[in-house]
Amino acid sequence: MSDQSWLGGCFCGAVRYRVTGPGTDPCICHCTSCRRASGVPGVAWGTFSRASFEVQNGQLAERRSSAQVLRGFCANCGTALTYRHEQRGSEIDVTLATLDDAGKLAPQAHIWVQDKLPWVSITDGLPQYPTVCTPDATARVSPVRAEYRTLTPRIVARDAAGLVAFMKHVFAARGDYNEQHPTLLHIGESSLLISDEGERDANAAFLYVYVDDVDACYERARKAGARSIEGPKLMPYGDYRCMLEDSWGNTWQVAKFVR
Repeated sequence: MSDQSWLGGCFCGAVRYRVTGPGTDPCICHCTSCRRASGVPGVAWGTFSRASFEVQNGQLAERRSSAQVLRGFCANCGTALTYRHEQRGSEIDVTLATLDDAGKLAPQAHIWVQDKLPWVSITDGLPQYPTVCTPDATARVSPVRAEYRTLTPRIVARDAAGLVAFMKHVFAARGDYNEQHPTLLHIGESSLLISDEGERDANAAFLYVYVDDVDACYERARKAGARSIEGPKLMPYGDYRCMLEDSWGNTWQVAKFVR
């Protein structure tokens, strides 16, 4: 498709933008970050030159969703509009669904399929990539289960149900204890398996977890029976951190990056 000007905007109309170009690499992203930032199972993106992107009305709000990523949105209605990655400084991704002529720029692939929700079925025949699509990449089925991560820590514990309850209370872990198979818990965007001892002896883990409120988490853990190893304090590398040992022998360093 030759270069052309595309107009688009948010749901409430407070932000209107214009971008010029062919819209390269149109794709549907299934990564956890895009899902949670937009509230949908997959987000359709098109890549344009950052220099060609212009906000014509209103103001684009931006939030740093990770160390190198800025996501643009309308502060009035919350519509997700743009994505900027610092390693691709000359480019900007635009949510295709917010284009006025969205039907004229169709996705050509699915990316980050390894993060795809298990109840989402891809039946459109487009190529599927485990993570990003590169020019020399070969589409393949990911060997990783959709709800897992490539590296998924696992703890074997005496009274696994109690450990699951502790993690849900202290870290707001998502997931429920399952006696029949390993319990999969999610903390933020990370995953962790918890199993009862039996064929395997109980073991312990040393885990570093980021939270919104270190002090509150520290107090919850202590009240739930964890032993304080180190109270909350600011570390030289910018993390405000504490360290505890739970009743199952696991060591937790609980942190928040503050500078």
